[in-house]
Amino acid sequence: MNGTGIRLRELNFELLKAVLKVYPGGVTKQFLAEKTGLSLATCGTLVTELVKTGEVLESARSASGGGRPPRLYTYNNTYAMSALLHPAVENGVRILTCCVADAAGRIIWRESHSPGVIDFGTLAGALATAAERFPVRAAAVSFPGPVRNGLPASRELPELDGQNLTGRLQERFGFAVCLDNDMNFAAAGYYNRFVRHAEKSLCYLSFPPGRYPGGGIIVDGRLTRGFSGFAGEVSFLSFGISRGQQALRLANRNGLIGQIVDTLAALAAVVNPEIVVLAGELPEESMREPVMKLSRELIPAEHLPALVFRGDPLDDCLFGMSLAAQELLAPPVRLVRRR
Repeated sequence: MNGTGIRLRELNFELLKAVLKVYPGGVTKQFLAEKTGLSLATCGTLVTELVKTGEVLESARSASGGGRPPRLYTYNNTYAMSALLHPAVENGVRILTCCVADAAGRIIWRESHSPGVIDFGTLAGALATAAERFPVRAAAVSFPGPVRNGLPASRELPELDGQNLTGRLQERFGFAVCLDNDMNFAAAGYYNRFVRHAEKSLCYLSFPPGRYPGGGIIVDGRLTRGFSGFAGEVSFLSFGISRGQQALRLANRNGLIGQIVDTLAALAAVVNPEIVVLAGELPEESMREPVMKLSRELIPAEHLPALVFRGDPLDDCLFGMSLAAQELLAPPVRLVRRR
């Protein structure tokens, strides 16, 4: 890595914190040195600094075969909390869900309400409430539509269309804020909870009632947004029918199954995912057999993805948002495993 000594020091801190987060039961300085490849002296210096700031906790001494047992150190998940704002439209009703998550992605506070309008003031008010109650250090905002160059674009929430939400919220609250499509967050959330270390390709599709489907796409372990943030907008796949006809098709079981099959065939040919998650209220486990049967007629057996029926995507979305918010707190260096 090219860079200054300061960047190398930042990377060392990230290495230590990454190991500490994996072992919530606590580890010794010697263990940290072995896992990170850093010297014991360097680990000792860095851990001491993290303990002083409160980001790492010094706990009871570990068991020892003789002599004075070493101290155990754990990451303090409450040190850096994140606020999560999830605006949505369900059956024509605007719903804003506001949560606070700890560094491990656990939701420790959650509140939902139905404002008549979800504009910048609504989001700022919800974020202010969260920041007053908890030590919020970063925030993530989801959006039910494409996000291009940080600007949302959606017919569902026209009051937020084209608004520079991240810049305005960062200016008001003084901490970093990220914005992304809700299905991108959901895809990343599911992937990091259940697939993370496999570097697989995955498509996360949501079929909500009364709305067009959407999705998030992960290729070889990396989220794909496309040049204008339009990747995953599967309702725009051309099946030889109009948008109105598509809405009618989605409104009944057989039509929905056909829509899912056609979508799977298109994604298999373009993305070739190993896993496809079917989320939302409409897909049901009972659809697995007919979906797979019809898919075999369009997709060669060796290229068929595994199907996962997931239900409500909100929890996956919130977990993905918490991960994105935590990334904002890290220095501008990234750990990459070389193949």
